[in-house]
Amino acid sequence: EMLEDRDNHKIELGTIYKKKGSLLYSMGETNKALEALQKSIEWKEAADECSYGLAGCYSQLSDLNIELHALSVAKDNLEQAIAALIAVRCDPEHVNYLLATGKSRFLRNDFSRCFESLEFA
Repeated sequence: EMLEDRDNHKIELGTIYKKKGSLLYSMGETNKALEALQKSIEWKEAADECSYGLAGCYSQLSDLNIELHALSVAKDNLEQAIAALIAVRCDPEHVNYLLATGKSRFLRNDFSRCFESLEFA
């Protein structure tokens, strides 16, 4: 029903696809999870949503890309997650911010700052 009236349900569809992606990822369905998370991001961006949910999608997408050895894509995903967190004025000491920056620093071989972020998370 929501798909028939997509324009009025962008946020809901973005949330549904995020949950679907998380479930598929937990079941080991990496490629299907990747597709679902990408669809979630498309719906959230189509709705001009900037939220912790959008940041979470990008962060989870980075985890999948790390698993698939697409490290440069994973770095970009994390930068987008951090940008979304900054846009919603996330406290730099919030666990989501610390985890995203810690993973980003790790992928950029900035190990000392990486462990500093992850230690606080």
